Amino acid sequence: MSDNLFTNTNEFKKCYKTITEKDGLLDKRNFKLHESFNTIDFDILNLDNSYYIIGRNNENPNYYIFIYFINTTGFLSKTYKNKNINIFDCNKYIKNLYNINDIVLDIVLDIVIIFTKNIKINNLIEKKLTEKIKINNIQTFCYINLLFNITKHKYVPKYIRIISDKTEINNICKLKNIENINHIPKINIIDPLANFYGAKIGDLFEFKRNNINSGTYIYYRLCIN
Repeated sequence: MSDNLFTNTNEFKKCYKTITEKDGLLDKRNFKLHESFNTIDFDILNLDNSYYIIGRNNENPNYYIFIYFINTTGFLSKTYKNKNINIFDCNKYIKNLYNINDIVLDIVLDIVIIFTKNIKINNLIEKKLTEKIKINNIQTFCYINLLFNITKHKYVPKYIRIISDKTEINNICKLKNIENINHIPKINIIDPLANFYGAKIGDLFEFKRNNINSGTYIYYRLCIN
């Protein structure tokens, strides 16, 4: 296996654009990329086998996202982590970048791991990551699924909102005369759109479409496993 991060730099650029552009993965999840990552040299970075970027939530200053690009599933081994970026130190990288006092312990963190080779990702890999890193909000992608921004597909509604607040979800059910939340149509957590938005089980997708005859049409999907 090549030591390069991506097989070619163009794939690196496409993947990075999907994540960082307006209406990209970070934007859709309400995170802002740290300014130090706005300009990078793809050719130089691609010579390494790992890289990371960090963003902060627009509404919660203690909520961060750590996106880790890696070219192998073996990065959690002891022999590997000592030679490269150590994902176990992600809190340290965040605190250094944002000049956060060590006393601050209540950092909320999402980790997104992007495998930059065509690797088949299975539940065993994510389970192993969760056990070793001790963080529940861990998500994995194969880079192929980020070469194109799925939210820009012509069949995807322009307005999408993820609702996690249980009170708001219950109020929507009352408004729609839905007796049980399970009566709402479903979207699977492994659906590409759910993956892109980082939706969790129990979250509610709110979609809005414009209809020539009836105006704005609003509908919902419940995220399930």
